[in-house]
Amino acid sequence: MEIAFNIVYGLHMIGFLAIGWGIVSGWKTKGINAAMLHGASTQLATGVVMVGLGEAGAIDESFNTSVVGIKLLVVIAILAAVMKGRRAVGSTKPWWLAVTGLWGLNIVLSQLLSS
Repeated sequence: MEIAFNIVYGLHMIGFLAIGWGIVSGWKTKGINAAMLHGASTQLATGVVMVGLGEAGAIDESFNTSVVGIKLLVVIAILAAVMKGRRAVGSTKPWWLAVTGLWGLNIVLSQLLSS
């Protein structure tokens, strides 16, 4: 079970990097792109699976469930910002900034979770 958890964790990190790549690739235009959408979707799906595996005893560590809950809300907010930005008429800069800020918050929360 630990191997399955580690594979899902690797996919979770790929989703994290996809959001970051979407932010960097949209740096000049402040645009929302598919990498952000697919990265956030991947993070949501793999995060739910990781928590399920963790609760099932796949790893020896226990989760800080309050931080995990906040991270869930953050990734849902990222998905909402990406979807609104993709449908926005005119400038997508506010949505790009929202995704960037929420992605940074997710990094901070990850550090709280690991300590």
